[in-house]
Amino acid sequence: MDAVGQVRSFVTRFDQWRCGQRKHPNAKPPRLTSSTKTFPSLYGSQCAKINTDASYAFIKVRWQNDWIWMGFGLKGTCRFRGKGKAKSPLLVFKGRQWQLSLPEQFEPPKPVKGAPERVLAVDVGINTAASWAVVDAQGTVHARGFISRTDKDREYRLMARIRQAAKKHTRHGSRLPSSFCRRDHQRLTHLADNQAHQISRQLVNLALDHHCQAIAVENLKGWRPKAGKKRTPMKARFHRWFHRQLVTRIGSKAVEVGLRCVAVYARGTSRHAFDGSGPVKRDKGNYSQCTFSSGKRYHADLNAAYNIAARGHVFFQGGQRKQTARMSSQTPAHAPRTPVTLSSLWQQGV
Repeated sequence: MDAVGQVRSFVTRFDQWRCGQRKHPNAKPPRLTSSTKTFPSLYGSQCAKINTDASYAFIKVRWQNDWIWMGFGLKGTCRFRGKGKAKSPLLVFKGRQWQLSLPEQFEPPKPVKGAPERVLAVDVGINTAASWAVVDAQGTVHARGFISRTDKDREYRLMARIRQAAKKHTRHGSRLPSSFCRRDHQRLTHLADNQAHQISRQLVNLALDHHCQAIAVENLKGWRPKAGKKRTPMKARFHRWFHRQLVTRIGSKAVEVGLRCVAVYARGTSRHAFDGSGPVKRDKGNYSQCTFSSGKRYHADLNAAYNIAARGHVFFQGGQRKQTARMSSQTPAHAPRTPVTLSSLWQQGV
């Protein structure tokens, strides 16, 4: 059926090209290729038999003009083995070796209804990959911490090699081709994908260890970086920032364990102090530190994590919070609203 679908797609695209439905007047006709990177499905008990601990498998292969059962040893561990209903395995060729994918279908636990008692807030950043804090509904911070990328040296080394090659290539006015340093760019993409999986797994495990019922992250969808000048390391670091990938991984892993995940409004989380004293001032020498209006110095990412947790609690509580002086009905409609910070949860308990 997969091959039939590919042939039908080719026939449809070829008929459209022949009728003149082309993106470009000189567009070439579509081609039917067999290199589609699709792999065969080994239907259960008919093409593959796997033991209980998934350490050995018998696969039906064609050998000397005959279909026989051939045994193969399996390496690695199955994270979802035995948790649900086993589906047909898939034989996959990756790199230089064949792998056996063992899918499982299971129902994830249902999240707890009502407003959560504890929320794990995550603030994604450039220097620190994730700053997290566990905050309850009364505004008490029970735990906090930082998670950094473990492949910073490899990332910086690859980025430096790309910059040096670009300088040599463009010193006489030449333009960079589309496939410039393709292997290095692929390695950077793979490193970011692996780190997104590792960091998201750590955050979900932290939420379970601290008895959290939900995870709150920033809604940075569609955000485009503007910091850093052209041809500077900071510009390249912002371009390689995998914040959306990390948030997506957190959401998918949270569903597996029965946690709720919400993306809150991101503007103002780092700009306003968590104690409600007003805007903060970032240090020019050390951008991770900030100074409150009261003179108190604090970590900027932790301050943002507290505010993200407060906005997560307000979201799960239905957006209901006590009105302050600036939110009362006596103020005009065009007056700005008080930003939601950690102090907003303190006012609810009063």
